[in-house]
This record gives sequence, structure tokens and C-alpha cells, in this order.
Amino acid sequence: MGIVAKLFDVVNLTTLYAWGIARPLVLVPAAIDGAFAIAFMRFWMLSGPLTKLRGSSASDGHRA
Repeated sequence: MGIVAKLFDVVNLTTLYAWGIARPLVLVPAAIDGAFAIAFMRFWMLSGPLTKLRGSSASDGHRA
């Protein structure tokens, strides 16, 4: 849920700036939220749980 909220902030704040409703200062929290979301997604993808694949043992180090 938190990542969805951060991505919503990024889209919402940059859209408000693009439409001329908000000042350029709103891009600072949007950039911070975007960087956090990207870092979280990278961490999530790289540290998935170990899975047992057919024909291999769990010690092979295969990740989901």
C-alpha cells in the first residue's frame, strides 16, 4: 500500500506541476518518493524468497 501511495504522489504532483497548478517545489517530494519507490522495487525483485524449482535443490540459490 505504501508504494502505491508513493507512486500516486509522484504522478499527482508532477501532473499538478505540468498543468501549472503547483509550483516547481512540488517536484522535490515527487523525486524523493520516486527514488524510494524505485529502490524498493529493486530491493523487492533482488531479494525474493528462495524457491525450489523442479529438478533442482534449494541450495542452488535460485530465487523467485
